[in-house]
Amino acid sequence: MVWVGCFRIRRMVNDLGVQIKRVYELIDFYHTVEHLGKIAARRKTWNVIEGKKWMKKHKQFLKSGKIQQVIDAIKNLQRQE
Repeated sequence: MVWVGCFRIRRMVNDLGVQIKRVYELIDFYHTVEHLGKIAARRKTWNVIEGKKWMKKHKQFLKSGKIQQVIDAIKNLQRQE
């Protein structure tokens, strides 16, 4: 998952000459879930139950390591706006 800070980190890794294959990217689960809540709340066409259902589904994706599915879902919502 690429967040704002990630771009700075990648540049720093490159500047230090570290091989990218030696870099681990971590996801802060609770911070990410906080953002999922904000995304769900922005959906004007969803009621509270629909937003919670979407969040629950994507929290499970995060817990099972399906991060790309969460990214794709967020991108899909952005396209719908």
